[in-house]
Amino acid sequence: MGFDFYKRPRQNEYFRQKVFELISSLRQVESLIKKQNLYQGLIVENILRSFMQSVVPKRIGVSQGFVENQGDLSPQCDIILYDQMNYAPIYSFGEIAIIPSVSVVAIIEVKKTIDKNGFAKVLTDFEKLDSMGIRHKYLFVFNGKTIKTIEKYFKYDCVPPSRRERDYPYDHDNFYSLPQSIVSISPDYYLRQGYVITDERDMMGYVAYGVIDNTGGCVTSLQTFMSELMNLTSIEHNWDDLNSVLSAPSRDDETADSLKDLKIIGEFGLYDM
Repeated sequence: MGFDFYKRPRQNEYFRQKVFELISSLRQVESLIKKQNLYQGLIVENILRSFMQSVVPKRIGVSQGFVENQGDLSPQCDIILYDQMNYAPIYSFGEIAIIPSVSVVAIIEVKKTIDKNGFAKVLTDFEKLDSMGIRHKYLFVFNGKTIKTIEKYFKYDCVPPSRRERDYPYDHDNFYSLPQSIVSISPDYYLRQGYVITDERDMMGYVAYGVIDNTGGCVTSLQTFMSELMNLTSIEHNWDDLNSVLSAPSRDDETADSLKDLKIIGEFGLYDM
């Protein structure tokens, strides 16, 4: 049984406040460091990495650096979640580490915003990680594009030329090299690999759901993202740090079953099932 962040409305409010804090931190960076996209990007990565370090179970390491697999190194990874209880980095210097692929729980690529060139690079890097056996790969964007734009990236803008002549550039052979989920906190959506069912056909692609709790507030993409991370097999039922923060009683107008409304806010298919 997986961990469910929708059980307590207090947790919903906690994550709404965390999103506000993340966006506020980004605005501070933008106001202090102008026209320095490289440095802004590095600080944005650190903002999310620091948040992860403050809440994930202590046996899960949070690092940046590279993944090693049989002598081969991955592209640079913004956030690597790995099992530090049973594995140590192969090499570390400061905040940079080389992590054995067998210990990796998830890889997160962090962007302030993203264009088609940046998106294409993420897809290329994730293909490399997929060849190293890394299944759980995520793209986290502070200032995301619309879901329609992301669909366009997948279907043409970021498709390698060798695949553009095909009806479907992705299929069951390469679909899982793509990001398992794309997280955007502004606009807020959580675009996850899944089934896209229409009147005409059933497809594999990406789906984003909008969730409203019993207080009338939205369940944020950040909360959904963390729920998915915590439900990965290696870290299931170990969200003790956050539970201790959120252990106070709920308000009288909140119930244990906080899910009130669920609807699809965006979806697109990439290939027929």
